[in-house]
Amino acid sequence: MSSQVLVSGGIHGDGLDGGDVATEISEGAKVDNLLEEVHPAGDGDATEQDTSRRLFEPPPRSMEAARAELAELKLKLEEMEKERAKAESDLTNFELRREKMQVDYDAAVESLTSMREARDAAVAELEEAKEELEKEKEARQKAEAQLTAQAASNRIVIGELTEQIEEAQSKSEYMDGFIATQTGEIEMLRERLRDGREKVRVLAEEDAAQRKLLVEKDTEVVNLNRTLATLRQQLHVESKRSTFSKLCGRAPKDMADTIVYQDPDASVDAPEQNEIFEELLNRVLSQPPSMTDKPS
Repeated sequence: MSSQVLVSGGIHGDGLDGGDVATEISEGAKVDNLLEEVHPAGDGDATEQDTSRRLFEPPPRSMEAARAELAELKLKLEEMEKERAKAESDLTNFELRREKMQVDYDAAVESLTSMREARDAAVAELEEAKEELEKEKEARQKAEAQLTAQAASNRIVIGELTEQIEEAQSKSEYMDGFIATQTGEIEMLRERLRDGREKVRVLAEEDAAQRKLLVEKDTEVVNLNRTLATLRQQLHVESKRSTFSKLCGRAPKDMADTIVYQDPDASVDAPEQNEIFEELLNRVLSQPPSMTDKPS
């Protein structure tokens, strides 16, 4: 029984403090003493040891006291058994918690591995993004340099345009003054033009009257010319008739009448009239002589 008490004490020693352990050891020693009193040793060495031990120990107690102590020890032993069962239950719970913690640990390791992979992928993406940012930075610097150069060029162009605008404004002011001067002169010329037009209108009326008189005079002259032409034509016709009669008397009467009934308004000296007479003369000459003109 003492060995069981010691073992139980060793198992549950972690759950007790230092004072409880010392008390249990002393009580175990008392139980050993009681057992030795109940069951004496068989050999002489045990007897000698027991004799030497009894010389230094107090006198033995009574059986009632020993039983009371034994009952107390049994109660304590039961309590220790309960504590051992509780410790075993705690150990089982601890094992379960440890297994759960192991599962959680494995899951955490797996999660950490995936997180590391994700971190590596993120680092790679970050490197790529960093390279792209560097490229964008270089492109932005180039663009800024181009914009700076363009801004300088624009400032030069703006300066030139400003000078041109100022020059154009000065020219515009000069032209405004010149136009104002020319406008005054144009108004004066318009006044003169209106006066000239009035004079021209008066002269035109006078010229129209003169032209009317000239037309009347021209009408009289035309009438006189027509009368003179008629007289000339008659004289010319008579001359041609005498010429036709002298030729051979072969001119038909209708042909002579054609000559007589020409347009009296036409001039006898006109080329067309001469051509007509030449044509008639040729026709007369081309005709054969009549039977009356043949010799007998």
